[in-house]
Amino acid sequence: MDRATAWTRTMAVDLTEYEKSEAKTLSVRDRDALKQVPSLTIDPVPGTEDQYHLTPGSHVGALEIGNLSVSIRPKLPIGRVLYLASYAMGEIDFRQERFDFKDATSLVEVLTTPGVYHRARLARGITHLRAW
Repeated sequence: MDRATAWTRTMAVDLTEYEKSEAKTLSVRDRDALKQVPSLTIDPVPGTEDQYHLTPGSHVGALEIGNLSVSIRPKLPIGRVLYLASYAMGEIDFRQERFDFKDATSLVEVLTTPGVYHRARLARGITHLRAW
């Protein structure tokens, strides 16, 4: 098999927690692969054979599954998600420094930004949250 044959295109699927997506065109293989994602509802679009509405539940994050790159954003602002995760892990430490990530577009961006206070502690603890 040559490189051109081995290479497959990855489709980005961007979703937001608890929000119904626009119609997404999915192959049977991709639709079936998405059934592995916890708390994701897959509803067929009436009158179509390959289009679906995707509605994520309470899981947020990113994963690659089959030919899909799935990103599920939290419905809350990133700063609130990090606060809640810190609180759930017992790592809350009230300080004067602001925990302000209003310009960040994703949880991944916040966690990979250099200089984030307690980045290592949060990364260690985040694996204990609902891991897929």
